[in-house]
Amino acid sequence: MNSVVVFVVFSWFGVVGRSSAVEVREKESGAKRSSQCPRITSKEKRAISKIECHKSIHKRVVHREESLHPINMFPTASLILILTLVHLLDAATPGAEFSYSGENGPDHWPGVCNSGQYQSPIDIPKHGHEKAHMEPFVFENYDYTAKGVRLENKPNTVKLEFLANEHEVESTGQVHDLDHSMHVSQGGLDHKFQLAQIHFHWGNTDNEGSEHLLNQVAYPMEMHVVHFNTKYGGHLLDALAEGRGANDTLAVLGFFFKLTNKDNEKLKPIVDGLQFIHEFSSETELKVFPVSDILSEDLSRFYRYTGSLTTPGCNEVVIWTIFEEPIEISERQLRQFRDVSQLHQRMQNNFRPVRPLHKRTVLYVDTSASSMASMSFPLTLISVALALLIAKK
Repeated sequence: MNSVVVFVVFSWFGVVGRSSAVEVREKESGAKRSSQCPRITSKEKRAISKIECHKSIHKRVVHREESLHPINMFPTASLILILTLVHLLDAATPGAEFSYSGENGPDHWPGVCNSGQYQSPIDIPKHGHEKAHMEPFVFENYDYTAKGVRLENKPNTVKLEFLANEHEVESTGQVHDLDHSMHVSQGGLDHKFQLAQIHFHWGNTDNEGSEHLLNQVAYPMEMHVVHFNTKYGGHLLDALAEGRGANDTLAVLGFFFKLTNKDNEKLKPIVDGLQFIHEFSSETELKVFPVSDILSEDLSRFYRYTGSLTTPGCNEVVIWTIFEEPIEISERQLRQFRDVSQLHQRMQNNFRPVRPLHKRTVLYVDTSASSMASMSFPLTLISVALALLIAKK
């Protein structure tokens, strides 16, 4: 599928066949060169002048051909979007697009990755953020045991996909499509967002690995639950294309992991599957489980800010939610992630360093009923005071 998408995209721009078009134009122009080049009487000067003349014509022809080429006429922003879509389809080989160190590391990521003002991840400050109350999240079908769960070794990460659609056959033989897609809404989100995929970032030591920091403190691993805004389309790529860079195109739920002595049994299907995807592009089907099993128990307190993807092209299209309560994982289970390999090397430290906050505001949100009560208490006192004043009059 990925190869088809790449071919279609570049065929549409006219890249396929570009060299032959230039070659034909050059052949056609070759017949005219003698008439376009002036006649020189001196034999030596004539040879030199004809060479220079032909070079000049060749440059003009090729330049004109390239300037008329669709890919040169297409807006740069659209080309960047196409390349981003291809990246999100995981069309590249491991390490070919980017890495987390060396000449392809974060300091050398192109474009907005190093120039943007709304980049992620960030160091979430302990002080200075605003407190807010929002309605609790509504998770739709998160407790549904999906038809299938696929674990994949993808460029610089491990990815989970939940197969939500299935068929129901009635006694009459009629087949109905059942859509059990997972959605999240409320929690300060203005629209419904559909689950696209889940992936992980981790380090090779216990004091690094998470992409976000909490008051300069890192966790050993972070999970990103990626959703797309359904108002922009019914698929991740549709949403990215139709969203056209809107900062509410994606909603990513981030979860920290903390080490414990005991295995987290709810992570067992994932951890058990890691041994089967030690090579790039390998995948395996897991024992099915609902998404809700691997989330934090307390989803009422979180940090909220607007940011970007944490991999190139770093599009600033993400509403970030970082939950306060971490998920538990044992050292043994974390080691299974660290043993996953790509290009015959263990995949470790696959996290981007934090980016400047700039002028952004980070909200600390509490959706619990007690938070609402505490926030409404001062308003109640004001109402009582006003009532007493009115009564005295």
